Amino acid sequence: SLCLLNGEAYENRAYVLGELGKCPAGADLVVLPYLPFLSFGTATVAADLADFAQAARERSCYLAAALTEQDGERTYATAVLFDRRGAIVGAPTISLTRLTTTYCVA
Repeated sequence: SLCLLNGEAYENRAYVLGELGKCPAGADLVVLPYLPFLSFGTATVAADLADFAQAARERSCYLAAALTEQDGERTYATAVLFDRRGAIVGAPTISLTRLTTTYCVA
């Protein structure tokens, strides 16, 4: 798992991806903590998360990233799992407006 610092200076995509790039080579699975300050759209997930997919591909590892998902008026906490090729292979979501869980596994 990747430990990230708290604070306004660290709550951005560039910092998270920079720290991800420092993970040791040969890691099989990298798990990021919940990053509520990073979000993606349900309809634009591939484009919005292309940099995370690229990181998984470059490191040839599975990557789990828990982010905020926007689907129209609904907001979810979603853990996205990328495989070694950078493909999304799972994305369980939890509604932030009511306590329900939805699982979407490709």
